[in-house]
Amino acid sequence: MESLILAMLTREIAKELAGSSVEGVIGLAPMSFAIQLKRKDLYAVAVSPNQCLQSSLAIQPEKKEHDTSSFLVICLDPRFPALFSPQADVSDLPLRTPAETLPEGFVQSMSDALRGTVLNALEQHDADRVVRIEFSGKRGQSPSRLWLELFGRRPSAVLVESIGNRIEACSREGTTSSAGILLRPGEGYLPPSQVSKLGLEALSLDVLQALMGGTSMERDPAEMGLALSRRLRGLSPHTAEEIVERVSSEGRLTPESLLHGLKAALVEPEKHFRPAVRVAGPSVTGPPALLPMHVEAEPEVGENAGGERGDGQARGRKTSPGGAVAKEAGGKQESNKDSGSEETVHALQFFSTASEATQYSFLELCRWYRTLSAVRLRRNAGTLSERLTRLKALLLGDLSSAERAHEFRQCGELILANLKNIKRGSSFVELKDIHVDGQTVLRVNLDPAFSISDNAERYFKKARKAERALGLLKKRIASAERSLGIAEKFRENIPEEVDAAEFEVASRELVELSARVRAPIARKPQWDRVNQSPAAHAKALWEPTQPGRETRTQSVQASRSSEVEVRARAGFNPRTLETSDGFTVIVGRNNRENDYVTHRLAKPEDLWFHASGVPGSHVILKRKGRSAPSRRAIEETASIAAYFSKGRTSSSVPVIYTEKKYVHKPRGSRQGTATCAREKFLMVTPRKPKPAASL
Repeated sequence: MESLILAMLTREIAKELAGSSVEGVIGLAPMSFAIQLKRKDLYAVAVSPNQCLQSSLAIQPEKKEHDTSSFLVICLDPRFPALFSPQADVSDLPLRTPAETLPEGFVQSMSDALRGTVLNALEQHDADRVVRIEFSGKRGQSPSRLWLELFGRRPSAVLVESIGNRIEACSREGTTSSAGILLRPGEGYLPPSQVSKLGLEALSLDVLQALMGGTSMERDPAEMGLALSRRLRGLSPHTAEEIVERVSSEGRLTPESLLHGLKAALVEPEKHFRPAVRVAGPSVTGPPALLPMHVEAEPEVGENAGGERGDGQARGRKTSPGGAVAKEAGGKQESNKDSGSEETVHALQFFSTASEATQYSFLELCRWYRTLSAVRLRRNAGTLSERLTRLKALLLGDLSSAERAHEFRQCGELILANLKNIKRGSSFVELKDIHVDGQTVLRVNLDPAFSISDNAERYFKKARKAERALGLLKKRIASAERSLGIAEKFRENIPEEVDAAEFEVASRELVELSARVRAPIARKPQWDRVNQSPAAHAKALWEPTQPGRETRTQSVQASRSSEVEVRARAGFNPRTLETSDGFTVIVGRNNRENDYVTHRLAKPEDLWFHASGVPGSHVILKRKGRSAPSRRAIEETASIAAYFSKGRTSSSVPVIYTEKKYVHKPRGSRQGTATCAREKFLMVTPRKPKPAASL
């Protein structure tokens, strides 16, 4: 969300919704919620002509009240954090998308706290991507204030009491805000601030020249825009670049003209910029982007993508793989392939108000989620089809081997007919074929470890197994062909967009189909034609055997020994501790070990702990088989995580924990960095643990 767009949005929404009473809060997807509002409006009742004739005095029209319902939608999805007031009821918008939603507890807490209050003010805070919404308190209660941090990887909404800034509800409970404050009900809240940036009131010619440097006016507009956005509030690199290009197009770019252009654009952005939505071309490559764009001429009314009416004229943009954006003359969209590089064409759709552009972008985000879900379903169905195709090919190969049963029987008969002529210990022998006329000589392979008669019996046994396998393999091949047809039909019937209900039903059907066909993920080595029959191979392929107790123990010991070798070679030696009820706890000693403990050593079902808001070690609580750790073990492990953190000297330390499968390492981040979801929160006292036997 651009700061300039947010400034335009807050002005539009404040005029429309100020004075409305709150009816409740509704949770939406993706990661959104809607505040339902109601406002009383006055309307005049028309006076009939007879009343005017009967009275010599001017009759004042009667005024009556009627309720007007409206909504304020707030999206906290990292791909498009925004807020807007839709023109229609929320239930009429196509929002049914299979995406993550906000916690039900947060939505319910918001609804209980705001129901019956009045929305008094809505404004942008500190020219940043932060919004402050003021609500008058209920009778006998203090007023409330809703803070929206619409930026970063984890946009958040925090409801606080205006007096004291005590948190009442927060969407990211247990994490820290952008100001480094713990988000938890009962704690204090501090809104983010841009102390390192200058405000518009402090911008002067001398300050601008100091920011830009002596000869910086000759630099590229993108470079100048980036330099300005780093030092001035309310400016993003894109907005600053647009201002520099606009000032340059009107004449020579000087510090005086740039200063005038910056002040004019930031004070009255509606006069100089139009909100525009950048959407991808025919293939959806990502969610839409909402940008402020300078428009030289008044755009004509045109048709938006998706059949909606807009007032903007589409303008093409080509984005190269490196990320550079170049303007393209006209409204033409085309894809340029040049020397192995491919460019994706984007279209800019203009709107008259920021609210309309934001609503359109939010609906495009919902459509992107539905399209992404359809792509995911098709990919999963395609994977199942590939497995079935591979299984069919394997079964056909086994069938061709099983059809050689008569060859195995002939080899056994030839060995028995020449027992006295074959020397024991031979690996092969060439014998005259007694089954056909002529001088045909056959080469028969032998196993030197067995006697001649045992070799003959082995060939007869292989022949009997192959004969029994023929019927089974034919049934398996027919079943695989039927399953493959069902999977292909399922894939073809998936629409271009899938809503939440359709995605749930289709995913369940795909899981049931996968379980029914039991398609293998990977093929075992080729069938051993001496020790395993085609029937046994087909049965093992379709009905994988479970390892026995001895095999499972051996595999666990082997995995542990290999893990110890890997740790020794890499120089890892994390702490190994133990809870009072016997659960193993592993603690990383540094950033490298934290990465190793979290992303290599921990299993998806193990619990991951970390002190909240302070640097500390990554701590893993290992499960015992399928049994979940006890509450006592969880609290003791949280105390261990608090002890191995910078909050060790505190009497009480907040600790978050979640399952390892919800912990991820951001791409390109440094060692020891991790993000988590579905975390829970504990307040514990740091406790020095006791050591345990090494793994």
